[in-house]
Amino acid sequence: MRHYTNLHLSYQYLTLYWWLIQVNAVRDGMATIIPVPLLSLVTPQHLEQLVCGMPHVSINVLKKVVRFLSFHVSQLNLKR
Repeated sequence: MRHYTNLHLSYQYLTLYWWLIQVNAVRDGMATIIPVPLLSLVTPQHLEQLVCGMPHVSINVLKKVVRFLSFHVSQLNLKR
């Protein structure tokens, strides 16, 4: 039984280790864009918005700000 307990603890340690490597890689990548001390000043929701953009975009606003080079806006199939 002790052998299996040791194996389980080793597995948990390795899982935590690999998880920490991945979290640190994400943090290091974000640090190239946003200084790490500033991360504590934003909420997770605001950070998501900064990274991913707005979850909803008004089609009317989109039509006003986007410039098309090879076709006309009437050729698009935009859905609300």
